[in-house]
Amino acid sequence: QAVELDIPLAGGGGIDTGFSVPDLALGLDSPIQGRLRIELADIEPVLLLVAPVEGPSGPVTADLRFAGTLREPKLRGTASLVQGRITHFASGLLLRDLNLSGAVNEFDQTELNGTFRAGEGRGSLRAVVNFDDLLRPELLLELRGEQLALINVPDLQVLANPDLRLTLRPGELEVQGRVVVPKARLSPRY
Repeated sequence: QAVELDIPLAGGGGIDTGFSVPDLALGLDSPIQGRLRIELADIEPVLLLVAPVEGPSGPVTADLRFAGTLREPKLRGTASLVQGRITHFASGLLLRDLNLSGAVNEFDQTELNGTFRAGEGRGSLRAVVNFDDLLRPELLLELRGEQLALINVPDLQVLANPDLRLTLRPGELEVQGRVVVPKARLSPRY
């Protein structure tokens, strides 16, 4: 059985997928093969699902292939975000020149690496998502930077030099590292 699906998205881009299961008689052990190509003109629809941010922008592409069986599908491919921008108005945080690229490998793991700017500071990040248990994924996030403008509102400005490693497992968040604040200014207007 083969299925082809092409979904254009409002605002530009779309999702193009196709897959086949040549022998359904094998049930969950039936082999599968296929592809999934995602092109989004803007990252906004993705971030609305996962984070409270405003004004995100930047094109997203992903090109994935899948194989394996219905019981144990295996994905591999690439994903990227180029010249992205994410804003959190309440804190004044503005991440710009956000460039991420990475790979999905057959071992149920996705790794993304990238760089960004926050104010005049520069940062880097690495994210690894393990899908060994699809219903209980684990996330590792490493964040480093120098002179990052993390809070920039009229009453408060904070520059930070983070060197953090966050591990998120179902029901658990582990944080290691340090954040040095070389400059902060509190200017109450009362």
